[in-house]
Amino acid sequence: MKRQLLLLIALLVGLAGCGKKGNVLARVDGKDVTQAEFDAYLKNKHVSAADAARRDRAFQEYLDRSALAAVIEKEKLLDKQDVDAEVEEFRRELLISRYFDRFLDEKVTEGAIKNYYDAHAATYEQRKAHVAHILVRVNQKASAEEKKAKRTTIDGVAAKLGSGEPFDELAKTMSDDKISGAKGGDLGWIREGSIDPELSKRAFVMKAGSVSEPFETPFGFHILKVIEEPKTIRKPYAAVMGDIRYQLRNEAKEAELKRLKGKASVAKKSPYKFDPASAPSTTPRKPIVPTLPSAESALVSPGPSPITMTGATTPLPPVDVAPPAPALGATPEPKGADKTDKKDAAKMPVVKPAAAKPAAAKPAAPAAPAEAPAAPAPAPEAPAEVPAP
Repeated sequence: MKRQLLLLIALLVGLAGCGKKGNVLARVDGKDVTQAEFDAYLKNKHVSAADAARRDRAFQEYLDRSALAAVIEKEKLLDKQDVDAEVEEFRRELLISRYFDRFLDEKVTEGAIKNYYDAHAATYEQRKAHVAHILVRVNQKASAEEKKAKRTTIDGVAAKLGSGEPFDELAKTMSDDKISGAKGGDLGWIREGSIDPELSKRAFVMKAGSVSEPFETPFGFHILKVIEEPKTIRKPYAAVMGDIRYQLRNEAKEAELKRLKGKASVAKKSPYKFDPASAPSTTPRKPIVPTLPSAESALVSPGPSPITMTGATTPLPPVDVAPPAPALGATPEPKGADKTDKKDAAKMPVVKPAAAKPAAAKPAAPAAPAEAPAAPAPAPEAPAEVPAP
């Protein structure tokens, strides 16, 4: 909480004092606030300059917070070097994060993902067979006598199949695999190489409708039936699109990081000299609650992905600003929810606004798609996949 407040103070002081040439809207503690500065603030907060009510509210809060930050800076309660260090670290995080947001959005497009899928079609093709089985399970620690008894059981099942009893009925009553047994022994479409080698070897050479002799795997004794012969099936584009996007973005980011680092110039000079007196205090800091609400920062509107504040553990308090227009049919917000405490406002330094010119209408910045930090889960394989051409 305190780290966020320090950063906010420093940023507001910097904004209030950068003094670009242009239309001066106000003076805060002797420093000009230009329209260009305020336009940049509106863009960052996704507030349309054409919305006069929201723009005016944002402007007043911008002035109030700038004035508050200017007064706090003069109080000398905060260490300027600590604030500057935190602002600089936030600046680095902002540059890196926003750069790669933009770079990867331009580099890994939907077209690039589709082209990769088409060029690597074989990667997404698999041989599958639709099979069923009857299992007589054998414990791996079973004695020779127990194993012989299990073998007798599976041979008895094979004899019943030979006499014409239906495979699916025997699977329901005789199979120790109760899940597949309830479905007549149906295992669905199995991928070549994804099951026991002995079972896979038989499944991918048998003809549709054929039934195997009993055979053994580490699970026990099986009788296998091929319902549909093996065929090559390609995963649909929609099922792998997320995986490809994740892969391409990682590859593009690694390549761009390497390129950028190759352009950077870093030269170490002298070794670090540790001064025990400069070590940070281990005493936890008490959270600081600001006396004014944050300006426009909690407006619910799309924007770039958030930046993780280094060391920040507590979010800023909710913001008291006019919300965006409600969706059709939504319940409107109650009136009077945006009043500012007059006592707090009376304590603020005097802010003398100049005659403000109406700001030109600017469209709100488009939303940048959020990126998931984690790899998307691959879609489950389904029997309904379409055979590859």
